Amino acid sequence: NFNSLYKKKDEWTTGDEAIANRVPHYLAFMGCRELGLLALKSVFYESVLKVPVENKRSVFTLLTGKFKLRDMHLGGYVENKEHKIEQALLLLKEKGNDIKFEGYSDYQIEYLNKMIAACQKAGVKMILLNSPIYKDAQMGYNQKDFYAYYKQHLQHLPFWDFHNMPYESKKFRDTDHLNADGAKEFSLYLKEQLDAGK
Repeated sequence: NFNSLYKKKDEWTTGDEAIANRVPHYLAFMGCRELGLLALKSVFYESVLKVPVENKRSVFTLLTGKFKLRDMHLGGYVENKEHKIEQALLLLKEKGNDIKFEGYSDYQIEYLNKMIAACQKAGVKMILLNSPIYKDAQMGYNQKDFYAYYKQHLQHLPFWDFHNMPYESKKFRDTDHLNADGAKEFSLYLKEQLDAGK
């Protein structure tokens, strides 16, 4: 969504909480680049020590190099029926609409470019997609700099922008995530678009 490329998302890669939560699951996929990013953080080593406890499959994967996607918590779908839109709107109101642009995320952009290159190499058509955002929350997202980046760097890729789909609040989990009902409706709509060759 609109916030995916911004500098604050670097925390999703090198923040202590992200490292603690993700390293036990994804250590087997990390190469020199990823290990180098995390090597100076003590929480990384604490997380590595948790691998045998939290994810025995990761140990097997590290030792044998054999894995299936389900072993590493990749992909899949969780049928989330939560409805936290009111709490999310309240938080957004408290935060206000003063959106400060602090630059783009080095890591998010680096890995987006790697995904683009992998798709091109495999002959897969990549479509960028912006998912629905609840109508009363759209002013809380930095749209201007998002579109600027797309126009300057990604315009060669198709971009399906559905941020302003008019779904009712009951279809959302929070301001920028659909719940199970909304996800089903949106997925069926996407299928129609793909089937129609759009």
